[in-house]
Amino acid sequence: MITEKRHPAAVALAMFYLGSFSLLAQMTFMREMLVVFYGNELSIGTMLASWLFGIGVGATVARFATRLRCTSWMPVILCLLPGILLPFQVYIIRIVRSIFDVPLGQYAPFDVILWSSLVVFFPTCFCIGFMFPSACEMLSCSRGKGEDAADSVSRVYRMEAFGSMLAGVAMTFIFAPYFSPYRIVIFAVLLSVAAAGMLVRGIASRLLLNALAAFLLLVFAFYPGVMKVIEQKAVDARWRALGLTGGLFSAELIHSADTKYQNLAVTELEGQYVLYGNGQVMFAFPDKNSYEHNIHFIMAQKPDAKRVLLLGGNPVGGIPELAKYGLTEIVYVDLDPGVGKMIRQVMPEEYAAAMSIKGVKPISQDALKFVLEYRHLFDVVIINAPDASTSAQNRFYTVEFYKAVGNILSEGGVVYTSIMSSARMQSMTRDFTASIYKSMKEVFSEVLVTSGTRKSFIAGHEKSENGGPGITFERQVLYERSKNAGIAADYFRPEYFLGLDSIDPWKTEMILSLLDKSEAQVNTMKKPVAYYYNLLIWNRYSESGLMRIISTIRKFTSKGISSAVVAFGLFMTLISMFVRKSSSVYRSLWSRWMVILLLFFTGFCGMGLEIIMVLLFQSLYGYVYTRMGFIVAVFMLGLVFGAQSGRSFLRSKRFGSIAVMLMLECVFLATIAFVPKLLDMAAVRTLTVLEIEIFIHLIVLVSGWIVGAQFPVANAIMVDVGGNLGASASAADAADHVGASMGALIAGVCLVPVLGIAGACLAFVACIVTGILLLISSFAVNYRV
Repeated sequence: MITEKRHPAAVALAMFYLGSFSLLAQMTFMREMLVVFYGNELSIGTMLASWLFGIGVGATVARFATRLRCTSWMPVILCLLPGILLPFQVYIIRIVRSIFDVPLGQYAPFDVILWSSLVVFFPTCFCIGFMFPSACEMLSCSRGKGEDAADSVSRVYRMEAFGSMLAGVAMTFIFAPYFSPYRIVIFAVLLSVAAAGMLVRGIASRLLLNALAAFLLLVFAFYPGVMKVIEQKAVDARWRALGLTGGLFSAELIHSADTKYQNLAVTELEGQYVLYGNGQVMFAFPDKNSYEHNIHFIMAQKPDAKRVLLLGGNPVGGIPELAKYGLTEIVYVDLDPGVGKMIRQVMPEEYAAAMSIKGVKPISQDALKFVLEYRHLFDVVIINAPDASTSAQNRFYTVEFYKAVGNILSEGGVVYTSIMSSARMQSMTRDFTASIYKSMKEVFSEVLVTSGTRKSFIAGHEKSENGGPGITFERQVLYERSKNAGIAADYFRPEYFLGLDSIDPWKTEMILSLLDKSEAQVNTMKKPVAYYYNLLIWNRYSESGLMRIISTIRKFTSKGISSAVVAFGLFMTLISMFVRKSSSVYRSLWSRWMVILLLFFTGFCGMGLEIIMVLLFQSLYGYVYTRMGFIVAVFMLGLVFGAQSGRSFLRSKRFGSIAVMLMLECVFLATIAFVPKLLDMAAVRTLTVLEIEIFIHLIVLVSGWIVGAQFPVANAIMVDVGGNLGASASAADAADHVGASMGALIAGVCLVPVLGIAGACLAFVACIVTGILLLISSFAVNYRV
């Protein structure tokens, strides 16, 4: 027990502040690491896993460190230390690539992402995890049984989750859009100090904490220049670590800003600019040579086009070249509106000139949403999307996206897109390219692919015959079309087509033959295989050990994995038949361990389902970079309602703890089973984009409610069979967080990329069924007829 009593309200407020701090720190860490590790969602699962693992370890240590937990000063340190470390942790994240010596432009190996997140997050997570059982004991004091024990756990759980929920909303709608990262850090530190202030004893200690809080507020509110200098130093350190400024090239960082979708930055070297999105090159400018060759290569497929849709790319380069064809309308939809703002800052006159061209209509709307909802037809659609290295980028290469594009394509219209590939088309790059090719073939009857390291795809429903209209790679036909268009250009000439190696007939026929023979599947939202194949390429070139894990999982089907999980539950149920004949001590221990395993599986499925919803949100909307905090806030809101519901279920006396737990498992089973159905409805457009977003958040909310409700109920079950409150709370918290950690890691890194969302959901269903079997096993050992 805690040796010195504290007022229950002070403990509750401390957990509220600590929960708020936890969410702000977590979201800041994740946003920073998304930039450092090039925006790959693998890092989301890995970071969440590291975060939850650290909390689980803290809760586990707290279970055994009774003396340390009972000291009066320990809760204060647990609240204050994470705040002290936070500014330094953010700085370390920004230079982590140089610490691990990751080469310029190379994807960081999986083990670098894992170890860096584990090491950087651990002090903060350990303190938060250690604090939970300590707070439970501070509230309960003399309580130790039944509903009183559940009340203490439920109250701590609710207050921490409520703080996290409010912080998640604030992060999404206030901090992320309007505050720099280090301003968010200062506010988080204030929350840490406030939490410690609720628990500190002694006038001198309180005065010291108040002075620290006042100093931070003073800097935050009245000295913005100081914050700006600190932020600029940290940003410069990040880009030096990425190898993009300083050193041999001495490029200068001109602008850096966070947008709805990503972090954008522009560097300049001798009048040449490079735009980066989450650390990856988006394009270099000015580059008139590339603009001309790219646009006139595409427009040679349909030089008589009147309406063109330009999705992404550099408007300063593409739009003026398109305007040479006398188009009646050029609709430009930026994949990230922040790109246009960034270019306007660097080249204001050129940007204004491009936007003022007659017929140009800039659209500030998500590209996927625009394509889904637009009703007019285009003769040419140019898709300038980054490669499918993340689920946000993968959405521009799915069958569903191409179907939406096909719906706004006129008769005889042309679609263009391109990806980085390989000239030799080895196995992984061949499958990656083939998944895009086969996805386009699902929608368009004709698809042509160039050779070379960058593959250009030309698609439509009409193939040119004898020089007639339609898509073609016949050199003479393209030459004639381009020549007859009479386009004036500085670098491009129609004769360019006559010797263009990438459309050599022998090479393009060989490419199509290789793609047709590939066993690659089509790329869909339900199973984003292009993202998976790109992941394999990343693993190979980053020399990541993840390749072995993925190769092992590929040997099993979703049904095989699910069967093995259920078999484990059946085995444990069978063992319980023998345990029930043993002494009461062993029966009690077995019951508690079954509940702990149940919480592990629930945490695993809860966080795994949240990861799936995050990936689905990213696939549909692309801006999880700023919305992640709100998604977590919705989950935390579910935890708040769930913890209260679990407490109410226990107080009502209408249902036993086992019955309540069984009901919650059944609700979870139905929720997970609904997810593939939601994907099917999204694919056939039964639901609008807004309705799908609502369903995503509802699923996250229900998932949080189930996890939150189970926690106090599980603690009550363990206390009822002879467990100690503090030990039960720490064991339950550890099982929940370690399970959630494994769920985030395995779902985000392995299950979804390899099995697809439907296959991952089947594995989660098996986990819930196993949880029900474990619950039966826990009940059976103590049941007497």
